[in-house]
Amino acid sequence: MDQITHAIKLLCNNEVVAFPTETVYGLGANGLSDQAVQKIYALKGRPNYNPLIFHVSSIDMALNYGHIPTRYLPLLKHFWPGPLTIVVGQQSFSKVSTAATAGLKTIALRCPKHPIAHSIIEGCNLPIVAPSANKSMY
Repeated sequence: MDQITHAIKLLCNNEVVAFPTETVYGLGANGLSDQAVQKIYALKGRPNYNPLIFHVSSIDMALNYGHIPTRYLPLLKHFWPGPLTIVVGQQSFSKVSTAATAGLKTIALRCPKHPIAHSIIEGCNLPIVAPSANKSMY
């Protein structure tokens, strides 16, 4: 089993994996699972009031989780995939982890360009929350 396939299997089983993006190495977890998200907070020593960024594989996937204003679409088409994060309201039907959003009604979305990150997200077909892998300094 190759490393990407192994990472996908772990993420689908609510485990945490480390993977590169174009800006950092991240700790990734299933963004739909409070159980998986809590593992990231514990590993990093991150306070649970600090929301996480949801990594998606496309604009279409992002639309499942965030209410993206039409005026944002040209910007996303130009800069995604890439290191651009947007913060928008959550879709009312979204089933994202409330632990990952820190209970807020907004969601941070990003579509990474790094081929490994992108392959993992596409393979899981899940939004992956992924803060940097370093310990939190709180």
